[in-house]
Amino acid sequence: MEKHMTISLAIAGKPNSGKSTFFKVTSLANVEIANYPFTTIRNQKGFPIL
Repeated sequence: MEKHMTISLAIAGKPNSGKSTFFKVTSLANVEIANYPFTTIRNQKGFPIL
C-alpha cells in the first residue's frame, strides 16, 4: 500500500523579488511571470514529484 504525503509551502517576499520565477523552476508549474507587482495573486499548485 502506497502512502502519499502532502506538503504545504508558502513563499513570501516583496513584489518583484523572484517568488514566481523560483516557484516555476522548482515545481514545473505554469505560472505567469511579469515585470509588475501582483501578477500572481491566486494560490498556485505545483506538480507532485513521484
